[in-house]
Parts: sequence; C-alpha cells; structure tokens
Amino acid sequence: MLILLCFGCGESVKYYSNNYEIEKNTKEIELNPNNDKAYNMRGVARLSIGDCTEALKDFKSAIQIKENISEYFSNRGRAYNCLGNFDLGMQDCKEAIKLDSLNLYGHVNYSWGLLHTNQFEKSIRHAQIVIDEKTTNKELNAMAFNNKGSALMMMKNYNEAIDALKKATANNQNNELPFVNLGQINTMQLSFAEAQINFEKAIRINDQSKEAFWGLGNLNLKLGKTEKACTFYKKALELGVNYTNIKGETYASFYKKICKNKN
Repeated sequence: MLILLCFGCGESVKYYSNNYEIEKNTKEIELNPNNDKAYNMRGVARLSIGDCTEALKDFKSAIQIKENISEYFSNRGRAYNCLGNFDLGMQDCKEAIKLDSLNLYGHVNYSWGLLHTNQFEKSIRHAQIVIDEKTTNKELNAMAFNNKGSALMMMKNYNEAIDALKKATANNQNNELPFVNLGQINTMQLSFAEAQINFEKAIRINDQSKEAFWGLGNLNLKLGKTEKACTFYKKALELGVNYTNIKGETYASFYKKICKNKN
C-alpha cells in the first residue's frame, strides 16, 4: 500500500520567523490595501506554516491586483495543491510557466500536481527541468528530486527512485517525506532493517508524520507483527492520514479490516 508523498505541506519550519513575516506584511496591507507584494509575501509565510487556506486567499488578492506576475500564479498553484485541488493547482502552474518559462517553482509545483493525478512521466519531465538548471537552491532541488523519485516509485522503477530520493535527502535533511518514500521502497523490496531506519529518521524529523507511522504499520504487517502494525496504523489515523489505496479502499476501512479486535 503506497502513500504518494511530495513536498509543500507540513515541512519543518521556523514558526517565529514566519509569524513575524505574517505580522509585518499584515501591517503593510493595512497601510496599503493594494500592495500585491505584501499579499504574496504573507501568503508565502502562511504556506510555510501549513495555513494553506489563508495563503490561498492572499495569493488570490495579489493576482487580483497584478495579473501578470508568474510567481503569484506558481504560489497560488502550490496552495491549491496543498489543499488537494490539483486541477486548479496545475492550471495556475501552467499559467506561471507561460508567463515565465524559467519559473522553476512553477515547474516543480506543476510536477507535484501531475504526480498526484497519476501523470508520472510528465511529472518527471517537469521535475527534470528543475534538476537540469542546477540551481543552488537546495530546497528547490530537493522538491524536484523527491517528485521524480515519487513518480519513479509509482512506476515501480525502484532503483532509479532510490537514487533520486537519496539526492532529495542530500539537498534537504530536514524534510521527512523522502525518508518515508525510501522506507516504503525498502519494505516492498523486503529490506526491512533499512525500512525501519528510514521511517525512524522521518519521525525524528517530524514526530507528527502520519505517513511515517503508516509506513511502520505496513512494515510490521509484512513482518507478521499484526498487533504492533495496528498500533502504528491507529497512530497514523489519529494524526489524520486520509488516503485511498490502489484498490479504492480507504485507509480507515483497511485498518478496520486488519485490526479488528487488535486494539
């Protein structure tokens, strides 16, 4: 049971810095309600702390004031993606790329939407555009490599996926998602010790990682430790894991089926 993971929401952030940016730009907007840059910057700060709904409102305001700024569209696309509205997210990212073909955040966020709508080869192409630019922005590189690795994983090209995901972790050690993806591949390849290490790394980075706890559930189920697996599944559900597997079964119903009378 795979969980499709990408960057963008739930990243480890310095809340103080972002809250300061929110307050500073709120004051700017109060002084000048037509300050598109302030709306955009406040949206970026809100997106960084996972407040995707309010971030979306800010990016909408920035675009209403100035309609031809590529960055505003890629940021709004990322907010839509964060809220799971990938169709609108991809639409915005396409517009961002149309306005500026070298908007790398536009490409990586478009790649993200494509990934989540099962357009894996196209997702890889847009991630590769970012990778080929050899930007010094390590966060952006990590996002691109993670998207590429996730797509390759879904295509069952595991060796190349592992290579891309390791490059993602090399560029950004502070995001748990590539470690979770590596753990999933390890589990499928029956490399259980490596899987355990990667899931534990993910939880050390983010002890609220529902994906990592679900991954540990899958690992322990493979090991025949059903009761332990159910403990991890329950923790993931409590943290809000909400996916549907490739059979169309929700994770909550899978838990009920596997863990009946276990905990």
